[in-house]
Amino acid sequence: MGKFEENIKNALDQYSVDYNPAHWKKVESQLKPAAKGSNNSWKIAAGAAILLVGSILAYNFYPESQESKIAPVQENTLDTPAIIQDSEQKPEQSITNAEPAKPEATSTPIETTVVDDKAKPSEVKPQQTEIIISEDELKPSKDNSKKASGLSFAVISDKKSACIKEGIKFSSDVKEPVTYRWVFGDGTESDLPSPLHYYKKPGKYAVSLELTSVISGESKRVLMKEMVVVNAKPQANFDYDIMAAKDFNQKVNFSIAEYNFQFAEWLINGETFDAKNLSLPFNKKGNYPIQLVVQNAAGCYDTLVKYITVANDYNLLAPNAFTPDNDGLNDEFLPEALRDTQLRYDLEVYDASSGKVIFRTNQDGKGWDGTDIRTGTKAKQGDYAWAVSLYKTTGEIEKFKGNIKLLEL
Repeated sequence: MGKFEENIKNALDQYSVDYNPAHWKKVESQLKPAAKGSNNSWKIAAGAAILLVGSILAYNFYPESQESKIAPVQENTLDTPAIIQDSEQKPEQSITNAEPAKPEATSTPIETTVVDDKAKPSEVKPQQTEIIISEDELKPSKDNSKKASGLSFAVISDKKSACIKEGIKFSSDVKEPVTYRWVFGDGTESDLPSPLHYYKKPGKYAVSLELTSVISGESKRVLMKEMVVVNAKPQANFDYDIMAAKDFNQKVNFSIAEYNFQFAEWLINGETFDAKNLSLPFNKKGNYPIQLVVQNAAGCYDTLVKYITVANDYNLLAPNAFTPDNDGLNDEFLPEALRDTQLRYDLEVYDASSGKVIFRTNQDGKGWDGTDIRTGTKAKQGDYAWAVSLYKTTGEIEKFKGNIKLLEL
């Protein structure tokens, strides 16, 4: 058997057509009339069909001799299979003279594709994509904190310098969700987004912020461009002395022993004073808060409050009782501050129950001997009120008042 016949045999062995009962019945119906004329005509037609199929297969197995190849004809989509027309052909007619029946024209065009004549159908390979991996990708991954971070932010503070125990607020301008680690340079840290920090000692402090992205896990640490300067606070302190009564006043002197401040301010009895040393009257007994505020050249403040105690009312050094019995001892009532004064004054004594005046005088050195000026008789034992108007050389009128007890012995 030659190579040509062997190829035809192999092709026919591998060739298959889907079975369609309707097509086969139609072919049988057309072959039956031919069988009545001659069994040989049927055999000749079948052989011619086999040779035609073999020729087509052989042509596909030897494409090297063609400059180009026409793609296989699409499968006939017509329902009617090919029919052998001449059932009256004579046995002695040569098979080689028989022309294959031309297929009926259809509306479906036959598509052809011209391909490289050196490419065989079995050698067509799928397209491949080249993947390039850099050397860095082949290296083991490092810790996220050492990778080049995509985080971008600045460290911000609300002031560049501050005083001890003065709060400094820190923040950043980061735009993505992160975790925070503030390091303030004094041994303390914070994980708040915008912490308010208080330094306890003066000095310069380097502040840093480390952020870790919640999305990528990358970390970045930024040091604040300028160091935070913390200045010492001044130390406010003062001394005071309660003086003996003089010039109708009981005074208290205030002084600052070490004055190394740029500014000092006193707040006493609702009034402010900016002198280094003060001398002020305290004519009423009681406890008085004295506040001193000082400021140094760095603008830092300190405040101190002390309480002073005045044991007795000054009230012109008036006694609280007298015995008008003419024994030469404590026989009249007159505030001691008025005995030697050169200033003009008015003294009035009132009945405590009725509020009526029972004594009045403007004579220097004269006091009340217990006589009721309304009746000219001695007043009864009991409690009485008094008031003094003192006319100073400045034109000011200073008023004093109190209570006096009249005793009968």
